Order: sequence, then structure tokens, then C-alpha cells
Amino acid sequence: MGFGMAGAAGAILSPTFVAAAGGAEDEMPRVSGRLIAVSDVASLPDAPLSAGLVFAVAAERFAALVRESTTPVVDPDEIATIVLTLGAGSFASYAQASSVVGGGGRYELALAPGAYVLCIANLTREMPARPPFHVSGCVRVSVLPRRQARIDLGFGEMGAVVLPEKERD
Repeated sequence: MGFGMAGAAGAILSPTFVAAAGGAEDEMPRVSGRLIAVSDVASLPDAPLSAGLVFAVAAERFAALVRESTTPVVDPDEIATIVLTLGAGSFASYAQASSVVGGGGRYELALAPGAYVLCIANLTREMPARPPFHVSGCVRVSVLPRRQARIDLGFGEMGAVVLPEKERD
């Protein structure tokens, strides 16, 4: 697992996290991890989030999803801090997989190998799987065909990030 760069020639390149995923041939590959609140205060440790939703959108369809947001989007290229509001129809049309964050901040998605944007939504809602979906940030990832992939996501002052392995438990 590691980071790569994605983008067209001459375009500003954004980091893309690359993860190996897979399983038995008849089983959909799994991507799992934890959603962590990243503290910007040295005396407060990072902690797993106990509420929220993580969902995946095919990377090539993300721009279309942004256009369907009912919230004005200031800069669609700043996906770490992007704020979107999606209705049930838009969510159903674009989300390829979703997972309510469970105990310890854990989530799990069934994703085929490919390029995705993982988004974090409904962090303050008791019922995170119900619309409207308030997106607080997203990250770009590429899932490779191998074994189960672990992608730990952080969320804090700088938006959504993929946590490096050294910051995982």
C-alpha cells in the first residue's frame, strides 16, 4: 500500500492512496478501516469516531456527484474539505458502497478493484444512513486486486485524510 499521483498531463495532481484488496474469486473484495478524529491539539489524542457514514463513489463519476449537491461547492478540487449535501436519489445513483461507522470507528466496504473517492458523511447524526447526506470531506483511493485492504481515514481541521500506517493501531 502507498501513495501515487493521479491526474491528466499539465493538471494539478492530487495524492491517491493505493491499496491492495481482494478475496476468493466468488467474493467481493473488502476494504475496511477505521474513521479517526484527528486532533490539532497536542494534549488531546486522536480518537475513533463513533458516528458517521463512509461511502465510495467511482472516481470518474465524482465530478457529476458534486454537480448534484444541493450545497454550493466553493472548490470541487479541494476534496479533503469539500462540503456537499446529497439527497437520497443522488446518493443512491452514485454511492457504490456505504458503511455506517461502528464501534471503534470501524467501517467496511465491498469494492471491486478500481479508482474511487471515499467520502465521510453525517458525522453528527444519530441515523447516519438516512438522507440528507452531509459530506464533510473525501479522499482519493485506488483499490488493487489482491487481498483485503485496510484504509484508515482521519478527519479533523484539515479535512479528510488517509492515515499513514505508522498512525494506525
